[in-house]
Amino acid sequence: MGRILGNPYGEIRGKVGGSVFSRNKGGAIMRVYAKPTNANSQSQRNQRNNFRSMSGTWNALTAVQRQMWESFAKNGFNPLLKTNTGNISGVNAMKANKTTCAGTAIRTATFAFKKDGGGSALAHTSAPVAFSPDAPVLSVRPNQYDSAGVSYPFGLSGLVVQASGPCEVNIDFIGVPGAGITGNDFEDENQIKYGFAFYLSDSVKALGSKPKSIMNFCIGSTGIITWTAGGIATGKSVEIKWDAINLIPNFISYPQVGSNCLLTVVVIGENGTQSIACSEYVTITA
Repeated sequence: MGRILGNPYGEIRGKVGGSVFSRNKGGAIMRVYAKPTNANSQSQRNQRNNFRSMSGTWNALTAVQRQMWESFAKNGFNPLLKTNTGNISGVNAMKANKTTCAGTAIRTATFAFKKDGGGSALAHTSAPVAFSPDAPVLSVRPNQYDSAGVSYPFGLSGLVVQASGPCEVNIDFIGVPGAGITGNDFEDENQIKYGFAFYLSDSVKALGSKPKSIMNFCIGSTGIITWTAGGIATGKSVEIKWDAINLIPNFISYPQVGSNCLLTVVVIGENGTQSIACSEYVTITA
């Protein structure tokens, strides 16, 4: 690559004929123009179709609906892993919400629920989250309230994550003795019903080490849960199991046996919002 030491025409930037002029730390440079390649892979086509769909959705909104999304983006949107809450545009908040809703329809796995860490099975129904053109008012909160208004934060125990399934997680309800979780649905303090999504991080050297990405593998999601029988006692847990047949098959790569990963539980509200509930380190077994 040649370096330009003098130029009678002054500063030149951009493409001129078959050459491209630019500048780096060494000064002005010139290189031969290379036409960008377009692999047009399936993933690229999916992304382009997704962008077109999102743009079409935004363009179809009324002025009032767009203003609602702008207000939600500044005052209520929780971007999960980002720290720029309040600096997200309305269109990006809408895109994130719609992507979440679509993901629950695609990734919802079949789960078996048991209460008290292995007790009798709990009958339930679940449904994907439906996208609404009207912006939410609030993001879902990762807590559970009983009929008396007592809050029960989450914890995790009994983690078994196998490289090719099955998997098992106990979601513990941590609280003082009381009436227990007797409302038939999982819902937060604002009565937003929610389901769960489960993510594994990339492999870390040792338990407790910080991963590069806490959402490297999506194991699956439950959709919005509605109990049809039973309640959950204070200080007890719900055991969630899913098997290899129902394991979500869209991992970029599967975790290796012996890998140490961080398992993160995300709650997904019926309004398409998300929030991290809890996390725990786990070693992948055979």
